[in-house]
Amino acid sequence: MENISNDHDLERILKNLTPEQQRQLGGRFIESALDLCNDPRIRRAVKVAMDLDSDEEIIADAFHSAKAYAVNTYTECGRDTDWSRQAAHFVGVAVACLLSDEPPAGGSSRAWRVAMQIRNARNCALIDRPAAQESDDEAERQRRITEEFLAETR
Repeated sequence: MENISNDHDLERILKNLTPEQQRQLGGRFIESALDLCNDPRIRRAVKVAMDLDSDEEIIADAFHSAKAYAVNTYTECGRDTDWSRQAAHFVGVAVACLLSDEPPAGGSSRAWRVAMQIRNARNCALIDRPAAQESDDEAERQRRITEEFLAETR
């Protein structure tokens, strides 16, 4: 089993996964944060993303639902922030990233972008619930999820 000790290792590994593997692993990253978003559209979209048999029409529908959710929950700059709602927003953004047919910008991988959005979500949740900080390390969780995924697929 490959040991992933830092974000550089994680990003390198994610970049080398197939698009299908990125969808499955990105879905696992999102599943680990679904406690931050109870919207049924997002939960359905994650299932669609992880199901490699989903056809293009179902994927497109799930993407549009996730994108609409992300846009609807966007908090404008300069307003008081509802950190719980902002956390849910980033989960929605992660799902939209995972289902998008646009290639990720800057040469990054889709799974890496999803990982970063989930970290944003978890950070917002930590602002809302500071007592959770000691026990919640999303980067470490993502490295562990990736190690388990690699062990299962190799």
